[in-house]
Amino acid sequence: MNSEYVLRINTDKEKYNTLSSLLAVVPTSTRVYWELSINESSNLYTKAINYFLELIENNIERLNQSGIKKEDLSIWYLYEYEEQCNMEFQPDELKKLGDSGITLCISCWKK
Repeated sequence: MNSEYVLRINTDKEKYNTLSSLLAVVPTSTRVYWELSINESSNLYTKAINYFLELIENNIERLNQSGIKKEDLSIWYLYEYEEQCNMEFQPDELKKLGDSGITLCISCWKK
């Protein structure tokens, strides 16, 4: 893995199945958090932030009814690098993310 985007939802494990049904997606991990990952090999990779935001926006009322608050949601960018660490985000994506109130987390580490 060189990089991936992850939608992370911090909630009780008892809600994981409900959350998966509500969002109509299969999580990629449920070890500590409910997580949905999009890696570099996915067609959604270059649109991952927008994809996650649309998924949340289209289901925000049901998420709230299930006890999921915006503070429980975060989008992560994970990046493993060898020589130099560079990243770029589109202004419209960052504006939309900022307007949504969802936290963007970036984690980089040397290979």
